[in-house]
Amino acid sequence: MTLGVPLGLGSGLCWGAADFFGGVQARRLPALSVALWSQAAGALALAAALAVRGEPPTPAGYAWGLAAGAGSGLALLLFYRGLAEGAMSVVAPVAACGAVVPVVVAPLRGELPSAVAGLGIVAAVAGVVLVSRSPGPRPSGLPGPLRGRVLAMALGAALGFGLFYVFVDAGTATPGASPLWVIAGARTSSLLVLVGIAVGMRSQAAW
Repeated sequence: MTLGVPLGLGSGLCWGAADFFGGVQARRLPALSVALWSQAAGALALAAALAVRGEPPTPAGYAWGLAAGAGSGLALLLFYRGLAEGAMSVVAPVAACGAVVPVVVAPLRGELPSAVAGLGIVAAVAGVVLVSRSPGPRPSGLPGPLRGRVLAMALGAALGFGLFYVFVDAGTATPGASPLWVIAGARTSSLLVLVGIAVGMRSQAAW
């Protein structure tokens, strides 16, 4: 077993825990505040890691990170807002479909997805369709229009997260690039996006 498996499992556990606690807080606080402060906390932890490792900046990797973070900041806001308005059991799985984006982009980079990856895409798309068209009571009593709004936010978050994976992968594949500096670039741009939104929407408490 390679290190990729335990690292991937650990990453999934951390993401899941962050989704849960972020979703809980988004029901108590404005989604924008939750997204902004979660990114700020992560930036502090990342700065500490960079200081300990003493890695010099890698401009190419940092630039790819900036591109990755621009979409992920908005995706995070959509995700937490969707969790605040809708059911976590609906929003989280749909947003997780962002993993489909790298698989779709792979052929453009000369990488053909495996049959298993293709089946995964079909299953993910089918899951989104079933969630959006499932009969019976609406989750959390949501009316149809609001349910559609929540689903749209979850899909927007999925796209943003998926593009984040694509750009981070491109950054880490750059010769000499440090993965930590790629993520530092992503955290920089995501914070800038969220701060910009906060300044523009400071009078709208709903966010």
